[in-house]
Amino acid sequence: MPVSMTQKELFIAFSNPGQPCPANLKTGKHLPATSGLNIYRNNIAHGLIATLESNFPKTRAVLGPKNFYSLARLYASKEKPTSSLLYKYGVGFSKFLQKYLPFLSWDTYLIWPGSNNI
Repeated sequence: MPVSMTQKELFIAFSNPGQPCPANLKTGKHLPATSGLNIYRNNIAHGLIATLESNFPKTRAVLGPKNFYSLARLYASKEKPTSSLLYKYGVGFSKFLQKYLPFLSWDTYLIWPGSNNI
């Protein structure tokens, strides 16, 4: 099997938790391949959530850490980064929050880093 095909399979498996573990993925005898893959999936999700926390500190303060984490995790599971520049991640977070919490005016709290809208 070509290396590029294996990398493509891994990328799909990392990006989609519902996908089964690639058949040719092997690990040591003490850790099943699915468990190892889930560690990577969790690391990716954590990185995306941490990026949203960094990009939207005022929204996190308004919602509270637990509520923000829950919504950020849901967003991260639905919206994958379109760029390797993670400071751009979360462009659609405002519309996402309006869908789940329409009673709040999110324009007040969605301030991107470096903006003068304080």
